[in-house]
Amino acid sequence: MPSLATIQDLQYCAAFALQITIAIAMFRRGLYKQARYFFVYIIWQTVSVAILYEILHKKPPFYYFVGYWINNVITVSLGIAIVIEVFNRMFSPYPGIRRMAKILFLGSAVLLVLISAILLIYNHAQYTVPILTFVMVTDRSVRVIQLGLTLTLFAITKYLHLRWRNYLFGIALGFGFYALMDLVALVVRMTYGKPVTVVVNVLIGTAYCAAVVIWTAYVLQPEAAKIPIVSLPSHELEKWDETLQQILKG
Repeated sequence: MPSLATIQDLQYCAAFALQITIAIAMFRRGLYKQARYFFVYIIWQTVSVAILYEILHKKPPFYYFVGYWINNVITVSLGIAIVIEVFNRMFSPYPGIRRMAKILFLGSAVLLVLISAILLIYNHAQYTVPILTFVMVTDRSVRVIQLGLTLTLFAITKYLHLRWRNYLFGIALGFGFYALMDLVALVVRMTYGKPVTVVVNVLIGTAYCAAVVIWTAYVLQPEAAKIPIVSLPSHELEKWDETLQQILKG
């Protein structure tokens, strides 16, 4: 049975190889023009995975700790930007639907921020290093926001009968899955502490690899750039759009 260190090495290598595949496929098919933040995210992750791998094996643990959390802040921020970008791209042809969906989306965001603030204030986890407590509680709160926004996006698109085969849904699906698993892992680590750290890190790595596999599968579809977003006849969505515009104007 391979050791945990070997599993982590395999995860780094798999993520690195798949991310390069995604970047090349997006560039060749012109998808980077439609999903710019996601393309930047993949490039950043490809570089950061290589750097963190070197730090993990050649530097003291403290350097990896700092590098990991700096990278986490950047990737979570990009992840939220990507969800918003996907939202804007999906509803761009229909201003009325987009405005209504935006109201629901922003309302959910406000609610999620309030929930995250409560989680941040009323926190019971304590570590010997105070900064670690702050970092992990903050990360948990941000993951709640990211996961909540992704679920809101899915709820809106399901109601409007949009296509799940479009690569934009694959992007959102991968982020939603990873945010959920990372949130679960954070809660476990904050509950049981240092003894489960290594196992939790492996589980997070596995979840991220699964997300990368989802993105790869969607991006490598033969007609990834051509699969329409809408599944309803366009005239039906146009009627919805006109009705919503009238309601919002009134």
